[in-house]
Amino acid sequence: MFKRRLLFFIFMLCACCAFTQDVITEMSASVNKLDVDVTESITLTVKVVSNNAALRAPQTPSLPNFNIYSQEPRRSLSREDGQIKSTQTYTYTLTSRFSGVSTIAPFTITLDDKTYKTEPIEVIVRRKEQGNAAAALAKRPQKKAQVKPAPKAPAAPTVKPAPKAPAPANPGKKLEDFFLTASVDKASVYLDQQTNLSIRFYQAQRAEGTPQYQRPKLEGLIFEDLGVTQDYEDLAGKTYLYTEFKTALFGVVPGKARVGEASVTYVPQNQNPFNIFLTSSGKEGQKVITAPIILEVKALPAAGRPDNFYGAVGEDYKISASLGKHRTRIITKFVKQ
Repeated sequence: MFKRRLLFFIFMLCACCAFTQDVITEMSASVNKLDVDVTESITLTVKVVSNNAALRAPQTPSLPNFNIYSQEPRRSLSREDGQIKSTQTYTYTLTSRFSGVSTIAPFTITLDDKTYKTEPIEVIVRRKEQGNAAAALAKRPQKKAQVKPAPKAPAAPTVKPAPKAPAPANPGKKLEDFFLTASVDKASVYLDQQTNLSIRFYQAQRAEGTPQYQRPKLEGLIFEDLGVTQDYEDLAGKTYLYTEFKTALFGVVPGKARVGEASVTYVPQNQNPFNIFLTSSGKEGQKVITAPIILEVKALPAAGRPDNFYGAVGEDYKISASLGKHRTRIITKFVKQ
């Protein structure tokens, strides 16, 4: 008898789930700044509240005035009035291509032939020499979602991996047991063109604990981390272990851009234990520093520029489309990607 009741309960639960319609109760977008300098980034947050925890991510609109980088989405589940409530938060980092008033077009989700969308957001992007922009636009309220279609976003430029950094100059010269180098593969670039920064920490002996890396301060540049690698290299008769920090850099303002000093703080082994200048670990900390690097960022050439050019810079763009299934039943849904 108990088994029959349990089977009946499971059947009814599945039936209810099968006929429950997916509904989005809230879809909104907000930014942390409405008035920014062209060298500053904007954090865009898109929030979707629905009764479906497996809902697809919103469709990213065409944003020709911005570079856009997505972050890992956050999801949370709760129960209200006996109903499941799923809150999905999508965070994006935007960097401006141009100064002026730029519009962040609506993000959309189409569900059961109904399209939900966020309201467009206007952002004032200025250069430092242009002074403060009008404050009236910053006071405009941001509205909640409405049902309207929006264009599909173009693919974002691909970040290429950084090449290995060159070995230090004068390989026959006597080198310290610990030193730090910094180099870029291109010292002259166009706006939004990628150049790769490689910072290497060389050590010919072991260090206490983990050396602490301090990334350089960037002026007129935005960056994307490309990862950290380790390898060995023979220099000046010594074998060094090096740790390489790789970063992709993009110029955002024509003129001179600056990569500041990077540093690594380390504690060599076998220090004098009677030294009075000790760190909290009981050893004397030492630091190695790189020299600053100046980059030339050139404005995009006007000659030969197409009428529909809006600022995209990159190489080897590829666009493709495919179907998840080539044959399907009439009642089966399939998705075009």
